Formats: sequence, C-alpha cells, structure tokens
Amino acid sequence: MVSGNHDYTKNTKSQYEKNFSGILFPKLQEGESYIVARDRESLSYAAVIKDYRLLAMDDTYAGDGIGGKYAESTMQWLENQLETAETLKQRVIFITHHNLLPNGSTADSPGYRVENPELLPMLKNHGVKLGLTGHRHSQEIVEGYGMHEIVSAFPQSYPFYFGVLKVTGQSALYEAQSIDFERYGKPYKARMVPEEYEKAFREAMGGESVADYLLKSQGLQGEAFAGAQNLVNRFMDYYSRGILAEHREEILNDPYYPLTERALRDSNYGPWMTYVLQNLTTISDRLAFPF
Repeated sequence: MVSGNHDYTKNTKSQYEKNFSGILFPKLQEGESYIVARDRESLSYAAVIKDYRLLAMDDTYAGDGIGGKYAESTMQWLENQLETAETLKQRVIFITHHNLLPNGSTADSPGYRVENPELLPMLKNHGVKLGLTGHRHSQEIVEGYGMHEIVSAFPQSYPFYFGVLKVTGQSALYEAQSIDFERYGKPYKARMVPEEYEKAFREAMGGESVADYLLKSQGLQGEAFAGAQNLVNRFMDYYSRGILAEHREEILNDPYYPLTERALRDSNYGPWMTYVLQNLTTISDRLAFPF
C-alpha cells in the first residue's frame, strides 16, 4: 500500500505522517511483518515476500501533495534498496502513486509523473521490470526503460476496475477486473459512487455531459449530434476499460469521426482524443510477460 496526493491534502507533514503511518506500518506481532526497511524522509518502505522485494514509495511527501517527487535522501535510500535486491538476487516490484513513463497522454502533463529525472535511468540500470502506479483514474499499460508500468484504474468510477497481479516462477500475469455489484449488492455501489456527485455535476453542465455540451455548442444537432455522441461515448468506454488499442480502427474509420474531431478541436477533448488514438497502441486491461 502507498499513499497518494489526495491523502496528503489538508494535512501538514507531521499530520500526514501521523495519520498514515499507522495504516502503512501496523504494529504487528514479531515475525508477522514483511517490512524490512523504511526511509526516514518519507513513508517509503521495502517489503520482502519470498524472492521479491516490493519497494513501496511515497512520492507525495517531498512534493507537498502537489506533484510526485522524492527527496534526495529518499533517492539514495532507493538506490541502496535496489543494490540490496541485486545482491540478494531478489526481483523488484516498484510501487508509487504518480506515473513513471511518458505515454503521450495526461501522464506527460505537469503533476502526473514523478519529477526526479534520474529515477527512470536508475530503475533501468538496476533491471527493474515492473512498476505499479495510479493517479490518473484510468487503466493503462505503458512500456519503456526496459519495464512495464501498470497504471491502475479507479475503482470508485466506471468501469469500477481493480487489478489482480499473479507472479509465479519466471512469469507475471496481470488482469483488470470490474467489481461485481450484483454480488456485493446495490447499497455497496451507492456508498462507493454517491448519486449526488453525478447529479451535481450534470446540473452544473445543464443536465448534460461535458462532451454533449461541447458538441451542442458547436451547433451539432439531430443525426449529426447523435452520431458524434455515440462515437465519444464508445471512445471513453474503450479508453476507461483499457481496450482502446483494440478499437482504434473502429473509431478512426467511423463516418462521424471527422465531424467529431472538428467539433472538439478547440477544446481539451479533441486534441487529447486525436493524440491518444495516434499513440496508444497497448492493450491495457491484461498483460503477461517473463519476469
């Protein structure tokens, strides 16, 4: 478990550590904890399970809850942990809240990636093959610097994803799964996704989604609006589920795509959709690779 920027919000550094150290480092009986080392500058820690060293990094403390960043002393602590893993022949799973790799999406914008420029070369030099991150509330898998980065979706919004990672022998298997609300019951979903949130947001947009509002503001109506609306809805559905790469040609060849792209060109939606369609080539709801 690692903390994120929302955990830091409205806390001082001392309050932040007090509030979350008990969650991250519960007082277990001797011999029950997998934690083998802690960083003194942050809530980063190392845990060992069999021949795996999990490096759970706190990238929020040094960034004051605004962006992802490690203090210099934390970077030195991290390098020491990586060297220890090499010495003991342990495979490393690197975990942090903010994103690691550039991917042509929002992760390239300020505030989304860990800011330390020496981090990725350090991880590559020490042979780190797997990173687990979050922050963006979307499901993606990105490759670079000799590693796979799994960006986990947000279980509190559609498609209510959580990830299952299985590491056995020399292989790793990851699959994103959707919460089965039929199994847990409607009251559970109501607690996770309060209806008043969505209602307040739609009322602020005149009862429409942002995309609908933007399309209508460009004069689309009737069949043209319905076609563009359907295309945007499918795009967002595929993207949120991590399967957009499988449906790129479907979206790009849709007869309403040129109209939709023109209508959204002057908003954040249009350029972002175009860039993602051109650059996102990885299927992101599942992954299997030698590890």
